Amino acid sequence: MSNISLTYKFKDYLSECVITVLLFFLLINGVGFPIDKLFMVTLLGYLFFFTFFQIQFSLISLAIIYFWLFAAFASSMYNVTLKPMIFYPVFGLIFIFSINRIDWIRTFAKTLLVYIYLCFLLGVLAYLIEPNIGVTSLADKGLPFILPFKGLNSTVQSFGSLCVLWLILNFELADNKYGWNFVIVILTIFLTFNRSSYLFSFIILAIYNRKFLWAVSVFMVLGFIAFFEQISDFLLNMGTLQSRSELLQGFYLSYWNDNSLLGYLFGNGNNFYSPEIVAMVKWDHRPDIENGYAMLLHTYGFIGLFGYFTCSILFLINSFFYKKAYKLTIALFYYLFITQFFTQEFVTNIYYLFIASIFSLIYFKNENSSCQCNN
Repeated sequence: MSNISLTYKFKDYLSECVITVLLFFLLINGVGFPIDKLFMVTLLGYLFFFTFFQIQFSLISLAIIYFWLFAAFASSMYNVTLKPMIFYPVFGLIFIFSINRIDWIRTFAKTLLVYIYLCFLLGVLAYLIEPNIGVTSLADKGLPFILPFKGLNSTVQSFGSLCVLWLILNFELADNKYGWNFVIVILTIFLTFNRSSYLFSFIILAIYNRKFLWAVSVFMVLGFIAFFEQISDFLLNMGTLQSRSELLQGFYLSYWNDNSLLGYLFGNGNNFYSPEIVAMVKWDHRPDIENGYAMLLHTYGFIGLFGYFTCSILFLINSFFYKKAYKLTIALFYYLFITQFFTQEFVTNIYYLFIASIFSLIYFKNENSSCQCNN
């Protein structure tokens, strides 16, 4: 083997190691320090350096990026404020439109699995020893004995989204789709005790294997019968639904009750409530806006909400009508419109990793189809 060939192999190996490390830290957003944001900027710099600044964007991609840049600037100028976080979606969009320049999706699937295993271990240790950073508690909902797995993420639903994303990657890429890795991830989703993640995972199972969906359904019905009292207390607990409504009190006060026509149009230029608003609501320790649509309105106004629906519809049209990726389009639709109703992940890397993964899977499938046709 020539020295040139060895050199190229070493460079590829080194590049894969760097990408793996950067992708791993992109997943972490619940340790009290914005490590995910730091590594997103680092990864973007590496991508441009790795491709010798030859990354090109389509006109539609550039239009989407410039639109959100405009929305952030317009909101900031109207409110005479500058909150860097409302510009973060611009970095996320650049990531989505540039990551396909490298072969990353299989590396990401392996990295994500390692991350889920680590979080699963933290969750198990929380039950065996004592609660740790990998879990939260349902004590405020009257269920102190339940420690939902949240991994190294800020919420259980964000962690659940990552687990569901791995299921999609597994069904699309893996040869052995129902091995132990699949079992561990399904168990991890169950231990998040998050109803939105349950529904999303069942939709993915229904899309890719209806027989398995029925088998899991039967198993869960039997489990529900065996542990009826404990499970019904959790599923029928109104504390979560009530708390979601109470969390929107700040949104009503900050956006609807304290705004002008231009304020409705451009938003408040901040994805957090002001201290004055937080002091007026019940959940006075939660300045963040959990509902995705409320967050868009509060931060970017109706311009942002209109832009979100427009961009999302463009993504879906491209995947459904042009790429013919029907299963992935269903998953993307649920994530873009349903998941964001229960939480908002726009200022986390999870949102952009999810969309970029779907796009890469579509690209990967189209490449394989083209190769098979040529052969």
